[in-house]
Amino acid sequence: MATKKPTTPDDKIDALLADVKQQKEAIAEAEKPTYRTNRTFSFTDGDLNRSINLAVVSDVGALLKMAGFVMSQFQGYVTAAQSLLPGETAPCFTWCGFTAEDWLHDIGLRISQVTLKAKKERLARAEERLNSLLSPERRRELELAAIEAELTK
Repeated sequence: MATKKPTTPDDKIDALLADVKQQKEAIAEAEKPTYRTNRTFSFTDGDLNRSINLAVVSDVGALLKMAGFVMSQFQGYVTAAQSLLPGETAPCFTWCGFTAEDWLHDIGLRISQVTLKAKKERLARAEERLNSLLSPERRRELELAAIEAELTK
């Protein structure tokens, strides 16, 4: 039977810090999204008088309602096309000039942006707690590695 190498608390902390770093990088990527639509959404196709700008919506529930609406409109379109155009190819579904996939992508990006603040705060607290648990020797090693990385740039 193989024995596992015992891990030290510093090894566990290093692994958790690496996880925190990876999550921070994902957050940084989500903070600079690439949208596929013009972010002007309306529950009535083409009616821009009562449009909603996705960039200012911060209610996740409202964003989920928009996503659900687009999904149901798309499903209804596909069902109607199968029923009314049997064996033929229907025109591509669009809503306010963009595909359902594009809308769902952009709504998902906006939801990610809205939830980023809480994630960033949680990660900062976790990182602070983990750093306070590092042994002085390991803290010195990490600082030396950071200085070395800076000097080799």
